[in-house]
Amino acid sequence: MTLDQCNFCSSPGKTSQALEQLIKQKGSPSQIFDGDSIENVKEQCLQQIRTLDEEKQRLQLVLDNLNVAENQQKENTLKLSASASKIDINCDQSKPFHGVLHWIATNGGQPGSWKNPIISSEIAFVTSHPKDASLVANLADPQSTPKDFFWGDPHEQPNMQYLIIDLKERSLLCNQLTLRHGFGESICFLQDWEFAGSNDAVFWTTLSSFNGPAFSEGFQEKSWPIQCNQPFRYFRILQRQGNSSRTPYLCLNLCELFGQLSM
Repeated sequence: MTLDQCNFCSSPGKTSQALEQLIKQKGSPSQIFDGDSIENVKEQCLQQIRTLDEEKQRLQLVLDNLNVAENQQKENTLKLSASASKIDINCDQSKPFHGVLHWIATNGGQPGSWKNPIISSEIAFVTSHPKDASLVANLADPQSTPKDFFWGDPHEQPNMQYLIIDLKERSLLCNQLTLRHGFGESICFLQDWEFAGSNDAVFWTTLSSFNGPAFSEGFQEKSWPIQCNQPFRYFRILQRQGNSSRTPYLCLNLCELFGQLSM
């Protein structure tokens, strides 16, 4: 008797199951096959084993190719993710305060979705001297009407005032700072000041330093290019020796940053 005479399936797996069942029924291969057919069945079994080996090699090749494709897909996803986690926000001269803070306030630049990022706690502004939170929030609101805004203490020594911007879970490779003077008259301009970055709000890296007055008229808006070699979470505007009117107050009305934002 041969495998064909036993009506075994050509599938190796089903053939082995059929043989195993038949041997169990008959008790011994010798009761199923004669001497010649045993050799034939063995040869056919060996042939199916070889077929299985070849199929295994083909399947392994397919599996290897799938693994390569999967790894490439993961790598591409990581690259896209890394690319998506950084965005360049540069200044549009027609919209001088549509920078990083505005981008955060509009949830990634979505029109009509502006929410004050300080009030929503997306970012934080810290002044050297306590001020009403709603007034501090206006420093990040280009839609607000310009109003006189300043802070300081004439009795404090050393007589320094600062504003710290905290981007929280973000960091910025800053390339420009834009400010609006915080007084409607041509007095009390920011002067003898520095712009610095930090990642812990303890150790600061000076990015730019200035001596003369930053402005020349009331509510004037002005920008400064910034050379920055690494991204920072915190940025600080520090007035070291009082304003241009020799009074110990930092007068700012609006602030904006530009550069490559990492999230």
